[in-house]
Amino acid sequence: KHSAVSWDDNFQRLVEFGRVHQHYAVVSPFPEGAEPADADAADPEALEAHRFFRWVRRIQAEYRNYSTGKQSRLLSEARVMQLRGIGFQFEESV
Repeated sequence: KHSAVSWDDNFQRLVEFGRVHQHYAVVSPFPEGAEPADADAADPEALEAHRFFRWVRRIQAEYRNYSTGKQSRLLSEARVMQLRGIGFQFEESV
């Protein structure tokens, strides 16, 4: 199946996404709320794009924990600074 993508790989993809689109509002290639039902039959590029979308959403969710002092497995102070350094906007509340 798919291999885990490193923080650095995803971060570089985010930097490139921001350079191209001038924002970081990553959207899924699949319809709202839909998950790819059959991962083997789905387009590999669309699956990769969906995984990236989920990673960006997870950053937002983890930031809510991080900002309230809870432990985050994904975010550290260095990673938050890295994201802020490229102009990534954390959702303060959802």
